[in-house]
Amino acid sequence: MWRLAFLLGCAAPIAFAEVFEFSNVPIPGGSSLDGYHVFPIYASAVGAKLNDKATVTFRNFEIKPDYPSVQIALIPWKHNKASIGNIFSCSTSSKQAVFNASGVPIFTPSKEFQWHKEATVPIETTGDYLLAATNCGTPGDATLLKGQVVVKQPHGYLPGNKIWTLHWWGWFTIVNAFLCIVWMIAVARHSSSLLYAQKVIGGIMVAACIEGAVQYFLHKDWNNSGPENMMLFNLAMVFYCMKYVFTLRLLMETASGSGLILAELAWGVTLKMDIACAVFFLMQWAWKLLISYKYRKMLDFNFIMTITVPGTLLWLFLFTWVYRKFNLLSTTLEGKMDHTPEIVSLVTNVRLVLVGSFLLATVVLLLQLADVRLASTPWDLQWVPYDAAPHTAYTLFLLAMMMLWRPRKDSWKLAYSDQVGQKEPGQEEEEQAQRVEAQTIGADGEQEER
Repeated sequence: MWRLAFLLGCAAPIAFAEVFEFSNVPIPGGSSLDGYHVFPIYASAVGAKLNDKATVTFRNFEIKPDYPSVQIALIPWKHNKASIGNIFSCSTSSKQAVFNASGVPIFTPSKEFQWHKEATVPIETTGDYLLAATNCGTPGDATLLKGQVVVKQPHGYLPGNKIWTLHWWGWFTIVNAFLCIVWMIAVARHSSSLLYAQKVIGGIMVAACIEGAVQYFLHKDWNNSGPENMMLFNLAMVFYCMKYVFTLRLLMETASGSGLILAELAWGVTLKMDIACAVFFLMQWAWKLLISYKYRKMLDFNFIMTITVPGTLLWLFLFTWVYRKFNLLSTTLEGKMDHTPEIVSLVTNVRLVLVGSFLLATVVLLLQLADVRLASTPWDLQWVPYDAAPHTAYTLFLLAMMMLWRPRKDSWKLAYSDQVGQKEPGQEEEEQAQRVEAQTIGADGEQEER
């Protein structure tokens, strides 16, 4: 009787690539199987060459001390743990790498079977494959396993369900670069009259553009070299979180009147915003990290929901707070309608954009939860729930904000409008001088009449 102990992601901490490395990993107990990683293999794809095929290579394996009953297998994952015991059986062949009766590639790393330093086996069927180590014998002494498992596909080393993500990030980067250039040109033309919100939007555009570029080069490098570059991954994560934190800070400060009716906010209010943004940053990081490894780690629905619910509640709370602040700001400004018609219109439109973005974000969240619950999205559409949908929704929101806050020659009028009464710099002094001059002329005229 097979005892299935699925330790995905726990047995080997660096199992984040299509080059999986066993590094002093304890072998399974007697008559048991441990799972370590899931490889999505796109065997039916067309490669750069007509003879390109998907292959798995077992390389530089060793067991200390030697234990001939240990085998490494790549087992088709059918979303049913019970089926694994039916399709897997230990190999008794003296060859180093063979297929069993169910077509499962099996590698025996023991010295007894070592004819070469590595063995390469073709993969004919597209699907998810579980990398597993099995112990076909009795429990032995403490034994450690070393070695590499390399999966190469017709398109390269990128996981089979990620090749469409690579293409999407390429096009998304081009769109963001275009929007960034357009905004920077407008900023450069009216740099002398920029507001706080316009400067922050510029920072958000740069962050979004860099995130797209880093994601594209990350997937491109991953496809060419094999291991996922963790430095590029963390860099992309930083800019991903930064653009949302900048957006949150922009909305919080603008809703509180900063840059519109107040020169700056009180220290206590700013500190609360900093804490909220820090928590939001961590929640965004955790969510993105979780989703990035959802398919390869076959994460449990309940575990994903445990991470999702707190972030969703925080997101809902922040939206409610910002929306109520904009309502209060709008009411305050409406009492000064004679002096601030333009700013009242701006605040009203921003509030409408928030409502539209909230509805769109809710649809995206439901799409993601449906994918998490059903786990049946086809490979060629897996880029939609977690990459295309949320980033497209955010880009539409950012585009609306760009249109509302577009830099103009008289953008300065929106700042502190209730204090300056929307008059050009020096205009009040000029009008005062004209009034004094008129009074002087009038006095002289009265003296002449007398």
